[in-house]
Amino acid sequence: SRCAMAWAVDFCLAVAVQCFMLLQCGVTYLLMRWRHRRHPGVPPGLSPLQPHNNLVSVIIPAYREATTIEATLRRIEHTVAASDRVEVIVVDAGGNDGTMDIVRRVSAEINEQATGLSIRTDVWARGGRGPTLNAGVRASRGGILLFLHADTLLPDCFDALVRRALEDHEVLATAFRFRVSRAEDTRVAALGWMEWTVHLRSSLYELPFGDQAMAITRQRFDALGGFPDVPMMEDFELVQALRRAGAAGAGYIKTLDAPATCGARRWVKNKVWWCNAMNQVIMIAYVYFGFSPTQIYTWYYQSTPSSRSTAKSPPRSPAQQQQPATRVISSTPPPQAFQQPHQHEGNQQHRQQKNHQSPVSR
Repeated sequence: SRCAMAWAVDFCLAVAVQCFMLLQCGVTYLLMRWRHRRHPGVPPGLSPLQPHNNLVSVIIPAYREATTIEATLRRIEHTVAASDRVEVIVVDAGGNDGTMDIVRRVSAEINEQATGLSIRTDVWARGGRGPTLNAGVRASRGGILLFLHADTLLPDCFDALVRRALEDHEVLATAFRFRVSRAEDTRVAALGWMEWTVHLRSSLYELPFGDQAMAITRQRFDALGGFPDVPMMEDFELVQALRRAGAAGAGYIKTLDAPATCGARRWVKNKVWWCNAMNQVIMIAYVYFGFSPTQIYTWYYQSTPSSRSTAKSPPRSPAQQQQPATRVISSTPPPQAFQQPHQHEGNQQHRQQKNHQSPVSR
């Protein structure tokens, strides 16, 4: 039938796109390891691993996530192994769709149960994912930082899995195995193929992304300078810094077997091959042609992040008014050794800016 033929075409296109992704990421990975083995350099403070408080701070940037945020928070509540050693910080990134009202309601309900799990709702930032995540880090108390997308569900005992993995001094950071939710209308071609190829990319090439719920100790996050204050691709740049440190002998990024399940909405709305082909275009434009995250953001979303940067502070409840809201949108620049440009990544001046940046992508 016509539907079966269209599905088969979509599947074949997705296979081609994902094979190209593996080839492109593999070549880039090998070149990066070769370059940094010849010119090793590990930023001060990255190693050795210092003792920390074992509190896991789950940081969730929330921008127009009213349809997903409650399920994400409830999943944390039901899967956490030690609720008194986990804090959740939902950072209000704007949107005005009622997301934070839902977060405050869920937080109040969990507090009534006295499980020990805390959810902070008084942190906000504007300007995209980089500033929003950095705001959450500055407001957090944990020695371990776990960055979670608002449509991603964590696996059982996620906090214990992360703690155990990060006890290994060779593990610079962790990410969960990539999985796509089948809860939505997911008669989408090649979801399973995409999951498998993303797992290969993450485990073989040490290239996970934000929808895999990355975790890192605060010590190492600070040593690398945190996230760049850019509207997108902040996860890629942090991973690149980790991979450069790994190539110099500091350790590696570990992909855990347990899956983090992200929402399928982007692939339901658009085909797998189309979304992932666009992501490859973004990566190539960023890595090889020197496009900035703001330029890519404007092209990808057909808007600018300036509205988030200039938005007013969100309204606060009477209880919140008793304490000042937290707003932190800056991060410390990474060590100079990790600001050196790569010859294939554009001109010198732009690369110095770009080291605070990064691509997406399946």
